[in-house]
Order: sequence, then structure tokens, then C-alpha cells
Amino acid sequence: MGTPTFDYYIELFRHNFVEGRDKIGKTAFYGLGRQTEEILRAFPSFPVIGLLDGYREEGEIYGKEIISLSSLAGQDVKIIILARKASEKIIYNRIRRFCKEQEISVYSIDGRLLGEEENQDTGEEADQEYFRRNRKELMDRISQCDTVSFDIFDTLLTRCVLQPEQIFRIVGTRNGMAPGFADMRIRAELELSREGPPRISDIYHWLEERMDIPPDKLMRLIDDEIVVERLMLRPRQTMVEVFQDTVSLGKNVYLISDMYLPGSVLEKILHEKGIEGYDGLFVSCDWGTDKTDGLYDVYKNRSRGGKRLHIGDSEEEDGKAAIAHGIETYLIKRPQDIAELSPIGRGLMRMDGAAEWQGMICAGLFNNPFALYGCKGKLHLSPAGLGYGALGPILAGYVHWLFCKLLEEEPDIMLFIARDGFLVKEIYDLWKEKKGVEGLPQGAYLMTSRTFSVYASIQDRADILYAAGLPFDGSAEEMLCKRFHLEKKDILPRGCDEKDVHYIMRHSVCILSQAAVARCGYQEYLSRFGLGQKKVGIFDFVSTGTCQMCLEKILGISMKGYYFERIMDSHTRKRGLVIEDFVHTHEPHYESSNYFLLESWIKALHPSIDYVFPDGSVIYCEQHKSREQQDYVRQIQKGALEFCKDYLKLAESTGEGDMERLAVSLLPFVNEDSVCMDSTQLTVYDDFSSREIKI
Repeated sequence: MGTPTFDYYIELFRHNFVEGRDKIGKTAFYGLGRQTEEILRAFPSFPVIGLLDGYREEGEIYGKEIISLSSLAGQDVKIIILARKASEKIIYNRIRRFCKEQEISVYSIDGRLLGEEENQDTGEEADQEYFRRNRKELMDRISQCDTVSFDIFDTLLTRCVLQPEQIFRIVGTRNGMAPGFADMRIRAELELSREGPPRISDIYHWLEERMDIPPDKLMRLIDDEIVVERLMLRPRQTMVEVFQDTVSLGKNVYLISDMYLPGSVLEKILHEKGIEGYDGLFVSCDWGTDKTDGLYDVYKNRSRGGKRLHIGDSEEEDGKAAIAHGIETYLIKRPQDIAELSPIGRGLMRMDGAAEWQGMICAGLFNNPFALYGCKGKLHLSPAGLGYGALGPILAGYVHWLFCKLLEEEPDIMLFIARDGFLVKEIYDLWKEKKGVEGLPQGAYLMTSRTFSVYASIQDRADILYAAGLPFDGSAEEMLCKRFHLEKKDILPRGCDEKDVHYIMRHSVCILSQAAVARCGYQEYLSRFGLGQKKVGIFDFVSTGTCQMCLEKILGISMKGYYFERIMDSHTRKRGLVIEDFVHTHEPHYESSNYFLLESWIKALHPSIDYVFPDGSVIYCEQHKSREQQDYVRQIQKGALEFCKDYLKLAESTGEGDMERLAVSLLPFVNEDSVCMDSTQLTVYDDFSSREIKI
């Protein structure tokens, strides 16, 4: 009636691999689910040398050995993925690199040789039709109907994991279960589904009998799976707004879900996520039937009628099955499927070794089902979406690296210098509080800037020459005012045809005198941190080390730089600074092509520092960001912090994973070639060089 049965998959396999092609030879099946069981039963003589799984590499199931992917190296073997359609691309991306290196062909159950589509240049070519989908189109469809139903999972809510099965692995880890728990949890659901949609209590009673789980622990496991589900579920905000608009239009609104969690549990989750005002909820395990069988009939018989529209993500359950029951449909794509249509998404999905974090990033970057509308495959994101899906993961990777470095090298204090250190310090403090690790230094936000630190460090004519030679958009007279803090009364008349450098150096006595006053005041401010007797670490974002060099000179101490990325400079003293950077630890040949973009997102919203008085009070430069630009950055930073909070929650159960490498891998995609951004927000004013930079 809707979704193909297992008989269908058996016939599909027969056509594509038994009758429809030459002998395929030695084969490994990828997947331990019911499809695999049924196909092995139907074709007992098929040459299967073993079964592959993303988490298990040994043992036996369905009378076949579970083997590791690496064991196929050097063998003349092919792989057939037997899994849900939604998981197919995820699995292929997981094994893609190894299979290409070993020249192993990978097939889907419908006979396609996977990987051929990689030769296509853009996502636009892959699915131009979806790029035309937009919220207005959906609302127009809704306005023409009397009764509207929404799928829940991957439509109104999405899990921050690539595959739902990862939920079970988290539950098993949190509760100290044996390594095979997640596989048994999957098997339990599959086995019970033969008789109809099971409840979560049915699933765990099945596990109780086969894993000898005590009754008290059984209840804890059920409760914890619900807790983890709630933790990992994130609203698809655009679709929640569509839902709310539908309710406001006075439509009859219902929710329909194939799910093992009963309606009473789902109602609490929906309330928690801000989804309220619907007229009814129909859950498969409550009614003993699913969408492909009789759940739509139950819904139609127990709801208000008129012209109906169902909105969901599954072509089978929400599309074909609904149409078979006389209901119009509107299909959106899951975050993971949208990812495959954009350059940044394809890059993300092809990374291996960090599945948990990929899921979280997908849930952020591709949360909006219309994120590709009007951008020819580029992402159109809200500021909060940029923060959650791009900036947050990048900074999470950096702070994880920083923690490891600080625990190893044990500085007494970690300075996060204004303004680039503002958001990074917030994340550092969040990390420090959440982890409660002993031995981590206190973090301090230090008022400084290139403008003021260069000025306050001037002690001789060579320092003046150095400062005068740095880039500046303006006249020599303007430089004397802005960079050297001279008042107009102190500026001498300029000689005819006098070169800039000679003219500036005629002011040396005045510059040196006033710089000494500024330095004395700044030393007083810095003394509050007690840096003279401490082992000092310092953060800068993307830098040659100017501020660090100047601070060391002013204080007469050495520091260790822990930068996001260091740019090398020919200046002898800068080259001698002790600095490690996150990016080149992982990618020695990578150079940021557009670091101004990320820099504009992480900066404090206050203006750059122009001067520090002896009492510690600060004079700021002119504010160059409009209120709209400030709000734009504020939302990005809020999204980044939200990602880091979610990351820390998940890491408690899964471990840190390879977040550092994933963060660096994202960097090349965070640009205007991959993401549609509001061009009015993409400006940075550099007070030091006195120029506005268009990003």
C-alpha cells in the first residue's frame, strides 16, 4: 500500500544481483538489519564472505561472520549496502575513502554503483527542483486545504545524529552496557516490528529476556533512552514556524508519527520544543499500525475532514503511503539529504571519524528545509544557523585543542586579548566549568589592541620607524594623530616635498615622551593581573604576533602564544616569538583565505581600544558597526555558544571524538562561495590601518 515490503527487497535483490547481471563474485553485505536477514534467508548460496557494520567488527549474526572493513584490503570483493535508503549515503561516505583506495566497488540494493554521482560538479545539477522550494510555496498549499497533518521526526524535529541508531549507542555507553547493546536494541525493534509497531516498553522487555537485564535497570534504560532522545532532538525552526502559522490560520492540525515512543511521551517532548496547539496526535505504537498500513485510516476516521494535506520528509511513508490513502502531500528533505546538495554539506558528509559531531552540524547548517532556495546550491542561513553550524564547531575544535595544550604545558594564566578573545573566552570558561578539570589556568580578558599596544611599546626611534612602516590608509598627518596620539597643536608644519617617514621622524621627541606616559599607565593596568611572576599563555585569533610582541616588550616577560592561526612575518622579533597555532597543528599547508569573516563573528561588540589611562579606564575608538550589524554578530555568537553547550552535553556520553580535525576541515567551506550571506553585514573596520575591509 505504500512502503515496499521485504518481499519487494528480495525481488529487487534477485533482479539486480542474482539474475540481472553477470556473476558478481565474492561479496560483503553492509548492514545487520532485517533486510540483510531476509535476503540471506532467501539466497542461502549467495557468495557472502561476511557482514560489515559501522560499530561491530567481530562476532556472528544470521549465521554469518561479522568482519572489519580493513580485512577486505587486497581482496577481490564487492560490497552491497543493505540498509534504509536514508542511511545509504551516510554509510557510503563512511567507507568511501577506503573502498576507493582498495578499488572495491560499492552497490546499493537497487543495483546502482555508488560514487558515480561524485563526478557531477554541483548540487544544482543533482536536484534543481528542490532549489525552487520555499516557505511561501508551502504556505500557499496549506492555505488551500482544510486539514493539515505534519510528520514529526525529521520534519518538525530532527535528531543531532546522522543515524537514529547512534541514540542507542549513547544510551549503552551512559549505562555501562556491553558493547553489543546497541545492536541488540536495533534487532529487538526489527524483530518486534514483524508483528506491528512496538512500544519502547515492548522493545526493552525483549531485551530483558535475552540480555538478563534486572527489572530496576530495565526501567532506568527506558527512562534514559527518552532522556537522550530529548537531549538530541532539535526543532527545525522554519517548519515549527510553518506549523504555528498553520494553527493561526484556523486549520485543523494533526501530527502523525511512526514511532516506538507513545503519544504521552511525545506530547511532553513536543511541548518542551515549543510545538503546541495541534488538534490530535497519532502515533503508530499507540494504534498498532503504521503509515504504510492503517495509521492514515485511523487519522482520517478520527479527525475533521475536508481537503487534506500531509507534510513530511519520507518519500515512502509521507509521500506514497499518504497518496495511497487519498491525501495530498508536500515533501521536504531531511538535513542529511539537503547536505548532499551543497558544497559545504558534501564536504562535511565525506569526513570520517566524527559521526556524532557531523550529525550536530547537519542539524544546525541544514535545519531549514528551504536553506538552498534561490542560492544555486549555496546555503542561505540565519545568523544563529551560521553560529551553530559553522562558527560553533570551529571554535569547539580550537578550544578542545587549547585544553589539551594547557593541561600539558600548565601556564598560570591564559590571556584572551580584546577583541578577538571575547567569544573564545566565553567558550573556554564554559568548557572549564563543565569539565571541572584540575590544573587549567584562569582565563582573563585583557584590554589591548594593535593600535594601543604598538604605541605603548615605543621606546626608541627604531620603534617609531617600525610603527610608521605598518599599513595605514591616510596621510602622514593623520597617522601622527591616530597611530601616535599627537594632538594637532603638536604636529609640525610639513616641508615641501618632504617624505612621509622623514616628516614623522621629526616628531620623535614628542612621540617618545607621550608614548612613555601611555606605557606607564598601561603597565599599571597590566599589574592587576600579576603577570610578572607567572607563566603566561596568550590567545590571538589570526595574527602575526604584533600584540604579543608589544606586550612582552612592555612587561619585560616572555609569553606562549596559543593562536587559532599564525601568519608568519619577516620582522625578526616576531619570528622569535613562542607561538603554536591550532590550524597548522592539523593542516601544515593551510592558509585562511578569508579569515576576516570568522574574525568579524568572534569579536566583542565593543569598539577597538584606543587608550588606557593609569586608573584602568579605557577610551574606545569610534563604533563602526551599526545596530543591525551588532545584532547580526550577537545572534551568530549566541548560535555558536548553543552548539558548544550541546557538544559538551553529548561529549559526556560519547567522548570528544575527532572534533579538532573536523573543525579544520570546515574552514575552506566557510565563505561566500558556499554560503549566502547578508552582504550589508560583511564589513570590518580596522582602526590600526584606518580602513574598512569588505569581506
